[in-house]
Amino acid sequence: MELAALIEQAVDLTTRSLSLQKDGQDDAAHALLDQALALQPLFLPALQSKVGLLTRQDRYDEAMFSVSTAFALAPHSARLVSLRRQLQGEAARRLRERLQINPQDADALFQRGNLALCDGKLLDALLDFERVLAIDANHRAARNNLGNALLALNRTEEALNCYDRVLASNPDDVNAWFNRGNALQQLNQLHEALNCFAHTMHLKPDLAEARMEMAHCLLRAGEYSAGWPYLEARWQTAQLAPLRLSSNAPQWSGEAIKGKSILLWAEQGLGDAIQFSRFVPEIAAHARRTYLRCPRSLHGLFRQLDPLVKLLTEEDPLPAHDLHCPLMSLPLALGKTLENLNAPAAYLHAPAERIAHWKNRLGPQSRRRIGICWHGRQQGTRNVTRDMPLTALQPLLALDAEFVVIQKEISDADNATLSIQPNVRVIGPSLDDLADTAALMSCLDLVVSVDTAIAHLAGAIGKPCHLLLRSFGEWRWLATGTQSPWYPSLRLYRQERLGDWSVPVANLITALHKS
Repeated sequence: MELAALIEQAVDLTTRSLSLQKDGQDDAAHALLDQALALQPLFLPALQSKVGLLTRQDRYDEAMFSVSTAFALAPHSARLVSLRRQLQGEAARRLRERLQINPQDADALFQRGNLALCDGKLLDALLDFERVLAIDANHRAARNNLGNALLALNRTEEALNCYDRVLASNPDDVNAWFNRGNALQQLNQLHEALNCFAHTMHLKPDLAEARMEMAHCLLRAGEYSAGWPYLEARWQTAQLAPLRLSSNAPQWSGEAIKGKSILLWAEQGLGDAIQFSRFVPEIAAHARRTYLRCPRSLHGLFRQLDPLVKLLTEEDPLPAHDLHCPLMSLPLALGKTLENLNAPAAYLHAPAERIAHWKNRLGPQSRRRIGICWHGRQQGTRNVTRDMPLTALQPLLALDAEFVVIQKEISDADNATLSIQPNVRVIGPSLDDLADTAALMSCLDLVVSVDTAIAHLAGAIGKPCHLLLRSFGEWRWLATGTQSPWYPSLRLYRQERLGDWSVPVANLITALHKS
C-alpha cells in the first residue's frame, strides 16, 4: 500500500476513534487507534489520542510504553519529547492528587512505580513497589515489578526471590516465569533460563517475547541452528513489531535467487547492521539485483561492501523487488552455524581519502595510539549495565600511550575529567559518520571499547579491539571465552561480578603490557 493511502487510512481510523470516545466507547476507540498506529507507528494524532485515552483511564505505564515504542522509531523527535513530557507531567499531577487524598492508595502507588520504572527511575520505582507491598503483601503485580526494578539495578538474586515468591502463590503466573528466565540469564544459568521460557510458552504460546529470549539463550550457548528460528519471533514482539518493514514481497528463506531482485534491510542498532552486513556480498553474488536499505550514517561505510549493491536510505521509496530479508534473518536463510560462520579478518574498509585526512590530522606518532569508548548513546533508552563509568578506565589512561576518544556523545562531567588528561585527545564528537570513524580507527594501533557499534566496527575492519563485557554479555559474544566467532581481531574481557569493571580492566592492562 502506498504511503499516502496508509496515512489516509490512519486518519480515518483516528477520526472514527475520536467519535467513539465521545460516545464513551473507549475500548472500541482504543482498538481503532491501535489499528492506525499499526499502519503508521509515528502518526502523532493517533499516538496523542491513545496516550490521552490511557491517561484518562489511569493506565500511565501503558501510555508511557506507547510513547517509548515510538521513540524506538524516532529517538530524536522533538514532538515525541514534548508528548512524553506532557504525559509525565499529567500522570504525576493526577497521582499526586490521589495520594494527597489517600496516602495508602495502593493502586496510585503502583501506577507511580510503573511510571518510574518506564522512565528508568529505578530507585523511585523500587520504593513505590515496596510501599504497595507494605499495604498489601499479596499484591503479585507489585512484587513482580519490584523484581523488575531490582533486576535493572543489578540486584539479580533479590529479583529472583521476588519472582519465586510470586510463583509460590500462583504457579501459573506467566509474567513471573518470563521474568525469572531473564534473571537466570543474567546469572548465566542458561539451561534453567531455557526451562523458564519453555514453561512460559507452555502457559502462553503466543508470547513472542518468550520465544525471542529462547533464541538469545540458545545463541549465547552457541546453538545457532536451534536459535535462529526462535529469533524470527522478534517481529511479533510489542517492541519490534512496529519496526518491521512493510513489503508486499515474500521474505527470503534461503531458496535460489538467481534472476531475482532482493531488498535487504537493516534493523535495530547500527552494531547489528555492521555485524550482519558481512552476508550481503554473498547474496549479491547470486541475485539479479540487490538493494540494501540502511541508515544514511552507514552509507559511506557500506559503499565499500560490494559494487553490485544499491544502497537506499530509510526515507527512499522502496524499489520493485521479488524478495526481501532483514539483515538479522540472513544467518537463518543461509544456514549459518558456529562451524561454518567462517568470519573474515575484515569485510568493511574505510575510504582511502578519509584515512589520509586522519593521518594528517593526528600528526606524527611517538607512542602507541589507543582509541577508547566507554559508553554508547545517551539519548533515549540507555543500557546502563553495558556502559562503564569513565573512572573505571583511569588505570588504563595512566599507561604511556596516546588515547583518542572515538565515541560521539560525552557528558559534561566526563569532558571535565578528560580536559585534565594530557595524553587524551577528544575527537569523537567531530566525526561525521561511521565511515569517518572507521578511517580514524584505521590510523590507531588498537581500540578499547564496551559493547557498542564501535566494537563491531573495529571487528569489521579488522582493527585489534579489546572488548570489555558485563558479566552477562549479549548472545553474540557467547557465554564464555576470550575470542569472538564473529570478529577475529577482537579479544574479550568479561566481568566476574556484575557492575565490577576492575577485573576486566586489570586483565586488559596486563595484556597490553605483554603486547
